[in-house]
Amino acid sequence: MNTYLSQTALVISTILSPLLVPIILIIIGGIWCKKPPKKVNGLYGYRTVLSMKNDDTWLFAHKHLGVVWLAFGIVMLVPTIIAIVVGAWSQNNIAGVLFGQVALIIISVFPTYFALKKTFDENGERKNNKI
Repeated sequence: MNTYLSQTALVISTILSPLLVPIILIIIGGIWCKKPPKKVNGLYGYRTVLSMKNDDTWLFAHKHLGVVWLAFGIVMLVPTIIAIVVGAWSQNNIAGVLFGQVALIIISVFPTYFALKKTFDENGERKNNKI
C-alpha cells in the first residue's frame, strides 16, 4: 500500500509540476490584463524604477505584463499538455522543463520593459503628451 501511494504521488507530481507555471501565468496574466494592482507598492508586481514612477506607469506595466504572461502561459501550456498526453514526461526531465519555464518568465519581463521605455520618458511622463 505504501509503495502504491508513493507511486501515485510521483505520477501526480510528474503531471502537476510542469502544469503549475503556465497555469499561474495564465491566472495572473488574466487578472492583470483586466485588474492590475492599483497602487504602486514594493511588495509585489512588476517593480522597476520606471514602472514605479507613478500610477500611470504602474498600471501600464501591469496591463502589458498581464498580456505577455497570458500569452506565454498559453504558449507553455499547449506543449506541456501534449507532452503529458503522449507520455513524454519522466521524473528525469521535469527539472529541465521547469528550468525552461523559469527562463521564459525571465524573458517575459523584457517586452514590458521596452514598452515602458517606448511609451514613457525617464520621469514617467507619456512621450505622446510632449509638445
